[in-house]
Order: sequence, then structure tokens, then C-alpha cells
Amino acid sequence: LRRLTDALPLGVLQIDLDGRVLYRNEQLGSILGHRESSTISEQFRSARREHRALIDALLAGVRSHASDADAEIVVDVAGDVRQCRLSLRALKNPAGAAIGAVLAVSDITDSTRMRTELERRATTDSLTGCHSRSSIMALLESSLLAGQARGVGTGVIFIDLDRFKHINDQYGHAVGDDYLVRIADRLLRAVRQRDAVGRLGGDEFLVLCDGVTSSNLLGDIAVRLAQLLQTGIDIADVADSPLPVLASIGVAWSEHSLSNPDDLVALADDAMYAVKRARRPAADIALMPMTSAVVRIA
Repeated sequence: LRRLTDALPLGVLQIDLDGRVLYRNEQLGSILGHRESSTISEQFRSARREHRALIDALLAGVRSHASDADAEIVVDVAGDVRQCRLSLRALKNPAGAAIGAVLAVSDITDSTRMRTELERRATTDSLTGCHSRSSIMALLESSLLAGQARGVGTGVIFIDLDRFKHINDQYGHAVGDDYLVRIADRLLRAVRQRDAVGRLGGDEFLVLCDGVTSSNLLGDIAVRLAQLLQTGIDIADVADSPLPVLASIGVAWSEHSLSNPDDLVALADDAMYAVKRARRPAADIALMPMTSAVVRIA
């Protein structure tokens, strides 16, 4: 068994009910940074304080119920922060009473980072850093469901950049990408902390406003965004003057009766196209409430 544990790519630790170390393999010391430790507390002294308390709680479960447990902890080994998975299994006598425990500790730092990066790529637009289309729609669905439970409204602001194709054609796609990144940065800095910004694709953005109590409040947020967008974007060595930002903005708000995110976005999309059809050259806002009326805010 000792030869087996030495060959495993994880740390193995055996303790008695008092937390005294009866056996540990070499890999455990490599993971936790403490090769010579007489107690489990000393062995895990590199773990964060709250995780040391968690380990104590798991051991208490072994003593009282001979229970098994799994957990993830973070350890700091000479400045190297590692994410570890800990699997604790109670050792029992023939009567079923706990006499100690065996712990297996694996370093999952790399796999955790890979998982986090994959999640980030799945939920983030690679160019602008905003939420991706699927991510912002999932957040909107969650917001609508939560709004139903809390009795509060949810709003969306649909932003379409007019004449963006002209910028791409005249200055090239690299400039166009930079232009979109600048727009996204303005939106991300302007929204409330609880709100979210998503890029639906191309030159279309969606701002999710969570917990909005009235259409007037949503309109105020949209006006602020419109005013922010009206300032031109200065891209060095591209044009003699800042590139203008022309946008059509549609707003839709649901009190707490709507649960389909596609329906709410469609209302904001209709409001945005009402602005576009009016052929106004500057950024504009159309409010689309849950009725068929369209209210424009100049």
C-alpha cells in the first residue's frame, strides 16, 4: 500500500481521531509544501484560514458520524497559490465506529484555470469583453424569472450603431474593431453595477437593466447612455476628427409579467427600428412599453 500511494499523482494522508498524522506520502508534501508534519493542522497550515476551519469541520463529522466528505481548498505555497481537491474518507472498526480517516489531496490548479477560461470564452464576446449573445440572453431570462418572484421589473436597451458598415469600408476592419471596443468600454463604464452589457453580434448591443422599478427609470438610464454615445471616437492616425457615433436605441420594460427574454428583446428591437425609420441623424431613444404605443424621448 505504501508503494501504491507513492506511485499515485496525489497526496495521501492518514490520521487518527485526534488529528495526528500516522502516514503521508511524498506527493502530499510536494502539494502542500510541508513534508514533516505531526498533525493535520500543521500539515494544512498553508491553506487559507477559512479552509482550515472547513477541514476542522470535516474532521468533526468523522468523529461524530464517521461521515465522508469532499471539498475544494486553496493553499499558498511560497507565493504559489494552488487549488486543491480534498477527499476525506472515514476509517471504521468492525462495529462501524470511526477510528481515523484517510485524505486524498489533488492539485487541480491547472484544470480549474482551464475550466475558468473555457467558461469565460463561452460567456464573453472575444472582441469587446461584453457578454456573448447566449450569455446575455441567459442572464435576461434569469432576471425576468427573479423579477417575477420579487415583483420588480426588468428592462433592456437595444443599441444599433448606424453607418458602422461605412466605417469598416472606409477605414478597414481593424479600425472597425477598435471602434466597437471603444463603444463597449463606454457602455460597460456607464451602466449600473447590477446591469450587464452584451454584444448580440455585429454592431448591435443589448444592455440588461435588472430590478428596474419603472419605465421612467429605464428611460433615464437610456438617455444617459445615448448622451454618452454621442461623443465622437478619436482613433489615432485614422481621421482628422473623431469618428462620429450614430446610434438608434430602443427600450423595452416589463413589470414582472413577462418571462420570455426573446419577447422583451423583440419589443426593444421594434422600438429601435421605429427610431431608425424616422431617419433622425443623431442618437435617439424609443420607449416600447408593454402596450403597442411608442414613446420617443428626445
